[in-house]
Amino acid sequence: MRSALNRTTVLISFLATIGSMPAQRSSDVVMSTGIGPALATTEDRSIAYAAFLDTPFAGAARDVYFSRSVNGGASWSPRVRIDTGTLPGTVHVDSVSLAASGSSVYAIWVDLRNGESDIFCNYSTDFGVTWAPTDVRVCSDTAGAAQSDAARLVVQNGVVHAIWRDERNGRFDLFTNRSLDGGLTWQTMDTQLNTGTSGFSASRYDVASTGSSVYVVWDDDRTAARGVYCNYTSDDGANWLTNDIRLDSVVASSSSVGPSIAVNGADVHVAWVDSRDGDSIYSNHSVDGGATWLANDVRIDHSLGSHETSSPKLAKAGSALLAVWRAGPQSGGDIFSNRSTDGGLTWQSTDTSLTSSAPFTSDSAFLLVRSHGDAVFAAWSDQRNGGLTFYTNYTADAGATWQPQDIRFDNDPAPILQILVDGIASASGAMFSWWGLGAALEVRCNTIGIMPGEAGCPGAAAPTSTTPASSANGFTMACPGFVNACATAPVFLVGLPVPAALPIPLPATIGCGDCTLAVFNSFGAFPDPLVVGPGLPAGIELAAQCACLVDSGGSLCVELSKAAHIVFGP
Repeated sequence: MRSALNRTTVLISFLATIGSMPAQRSSDVVMSTGIGPALATTEDRSIAYAAFLDTPFAGAARDVYFSRSVNGGASWSPRVRIDTGTLPGTVHVDSVSLAASGSSVYAIWVDLRNGESDIFCNYSTDFGVTWAPTDVRVCSDTAGAAQSDAARLVVQNGVVHAIWRDERNGRFDLFTNRSLDGGLTWQTMDTQLNTGTSGFSASRYDVASTGSSVYVVWDDDRTAARGVYCNYTSDDGANWLTNDIRLDSVVASSSSVGPSIAVNGADVHVAWVDSRDGDSIYSNHSVDGGATWLANDVRIDHSLGSHETSSPKLAKAGSALLAVWRAGPQSGGDIFSNRSTDGGLTWQSTDTSLTSSAPFTSDSAFLLVRSHGDAVFAAWSDQRNGGLTFYTNYTADAGATWQPQDIRFDNDPAPILQILVDGIASASGAMFSWWGLGAALEVRCNTIGIMPGEAGCPGAAAPTSTTPASSANGFTMACPGFVNACATAPVFLVGLPVPAALPIPLPATIGCGDCTLAVFNSFGAFPDPLVVGPGLPAGIELAAQCACLVDSGGSLCVELSKAAHIVFGP
């Protein structure tokens, strides 16, 4: 027994063979050629999914392609085409959206195969490895009769909800449909969400869900000035309100536009841009799942009256509610945040600037906000470097503090055109995706902080950290519980991410089942918890994975956790 234990200890030491220190990441991760990368992820953040649009050959129409990453975005699988109902490159597609639940991944997009654009769907039931051989039309109106756009997906309680706009009534209305069998079939009748007189041009909208409830908010022009409205279902889409609810305090000649929504249980929060005080950020909230709302909405921001505000985003973080938006002169806006700790009734007396450049010189745009637990990441593009480059700032304590310096996360030295599209967040990191014009149109991503990866042994969990890794503060990470009881104390294997789309399989005689290693060129084995102090350069890229020995009736094997993909911020 002792000799076997020693041999396995030597094996773990071998897996942790010391290698050279990693170099700072010199370029973004190129996922594919194409545009418009939408992202989704598994609930444990160990697999990231991407869908994007690209032409299969020169001069062709764009198709929908899918790829996935099992190592925190360090590399991506070969792309596969998922709009399978037409020949490649023959029909133009647009506006792809992704969602994931359990082992299933869903994609919807706008498709012109029938003349005017319709909404189509495809799905995978095995974590994106394979897709249904034939895509499915979602909308129930006459095929190709009306233009559709801006498709979104929500998966809640096993029900797949599609939301989009179309012009079947003359101008853009909002519609929804649902699938009860994982995307295979859809209801025979769509539901219109804006219940006022049809054809009043519903515009920007947002979606959120929790439990059996799905909420949709939008602005439309049914009155002289645009207002913000809400509709929701509390029974998985079986029924929606027959009369939508106006959320902004009606003020003659003032418009309310661009709503954002965040939900947590029965608490529903909506923010928008309002012209009653110049351009300002206002909000309303419900504490009973949308049944009732405040009689008077609440102003969030403290912007100067001469400044424009735009793009408000809400995020629930722990017990706090955060709002993030752009404000400033038309050509020089910065990114700001404010925080409420009483459910949106009151907000802090001053806004917090998240932009580190000289005030109102960067012309920030394309704001995204992604959250998980107490962590909230804001990302945006700005022009402080001449072209459009991307920055992020984050809070790990539900908005009590933000980083003193924003972080650039693209590496293009001379960007011509870049459009920030999507992001996903973990408790201690985030990944953002965009497309840009370089040698060709390319979809790219980059990671900041710590993102879980796949790999490990069957049923494994990922190491945990409550703060992103940074040069200034380092980080602390703990091993998760293991499926099998460890005979020895777990250790961390730390090194470079495996430079391939898939982790390295362990021999069956070594691993506790079908196990894979995601650490390459390791620096050694380190005790649990893993404590890394400040001082490592920003941009350093690491992988960390826990290992221990398991004794099952005298038979020893190596148990591996899932991996964590780590990119240091400043």
